[in-house]
Amino acid sequence: MTTEARPPIKAFISHATEDKERFVEPFATALREKGIDAWVDKWEIRAGDSLVHRIFDEGIPRADAIVVVLSHVSVGKPWVTEELHASVVRRITTERETKLIPIVLDEDVDVPSALKHLLWVSVPRVGLDGAVQQVVNNLYGVDQKPPLGAPPAFAAEPVHQTQTPADETVLRLLFKHLQAHDSANAVLFSDAVRDRAMELGLTEPSFIESVHALASAGQVSVTFMTGSTRFIINGIPNGTWLNLEASKGVDVEGLRTKILSDVVNQDIRKIEPATYGASFRTVQAVLQILQAQRVLRFSVVRDSELVVTDVSPLARRALLG
Repeated sequence: MTTEARPPIKAFISHATEDKERFVEPFATALREKGIDAWVDKWEIRAGDSLVHRIFDEGIPRADAIVVVLSHVSVGKPWVTEELHASVVRRITTERETKLIPIVLDEDVDVPSALKHLLWVSVPRVGLDGAVQQVVNNLYGVDQKPPLGAPPAFAAEPVHQTQTPADETVLRLLFKHLQAHDSANAVLFSDAVRDRAMELGLTEPSFIESVHALASAGQVSVTFMTGSTRFIINGIPNGTWLNLEASKGVDVEGLRTKILSDVVNQDIRKIEPATYGASFRTVQAVLQILQAQRVLRFSVVRDSELVVTDVSPLARRALLG
């Protein structure tokens, strides 16, 4: 079984006679070397010739592209000044489904208004070889954008607690940093968190912006240092902290129930986090929420012990509910 070869891409080069030797011939030769059937002689526009007549009336075989060379000479020709208007351009590109590629040959050429919306090739800027390559890429549909790389690591963070992956990443880094310093009064500088965020692809301005966004939303408590991008991490509010723990698989509701059960049923007053397989900060957050609900009262002793000092009659109801 034989496969029929695809016909070569055909491009007609519309130009003024004066530009043929200095640009058009070497340009067309280079295109042909790239497998593009570039027609030149039939598209040399001489005095009195009509571009519209050439395209629509002479019955020239359908072209994949018409390349219009615009120079200080050609822009003064009638086929440019009188014929290259919007309706003609529209007919070329829609009726004939033909690409129209302007090539600006000289500096300060006044590109006709009907062509200004098209992407043109500037020879003064890219040279002959660059012009050839741009036209080749256009006609062969080559994507000139660089290949798409992998997203930065922070962008893979699922968004649960915040508005953006960047904010979520910073919140979880702050959470992890505070977990590593598990105490009642964890007050930390931001340098280590910032450095880790930058390793994950965040810029320093983006990191600072996320911290401000989290602070504004009440998801972290920070103190910003005057005249500096540094800040002190005071903590993460109880609700946000427990949500973050839950997202890591901690059974927060089960922890609350177990603590309440021990307090109500066994009259336990010294709450030891290790007994519950939880961090000091997490158990403290549960107790602080119960205290805010007026279920019990507790104290932190020597920054490391959690002691229930009073139990409300509502505690039993809270355990049942």
